[in-house]
Amino acid sequence: MSKEELNQILEKQLQDRKEKEQAIKIKKDKQKKEQERARYNRETFERERRYIYWVNPSSPINQNKLGSSQQWRIEKKHKYYD
Repeated sequence: MSKEELNQILEKQLQDRKEKEQAIKIKKDKQKKEQERARYNRETFERERRYIYWVNPSSPINQNKLGSSQQWRIEKKHKYYD
């Protein structure tokens, strides 16, 4: 084999190796992005979990909540309009 043929073979092998390395890098990047997406989804689910739950449709919404709708339960000091 001549020196030129050896150089061509080595260049081809080098190019093939670079292509394989690039393919491996792309594959690893894709896996990393998929793992980051899965992690983000888990974190979001845990964060939003307190807002999403099963409820009893027959119970009132403001049960045991003291708000303006239940002011009548509080004893007032003075009765102004009686």
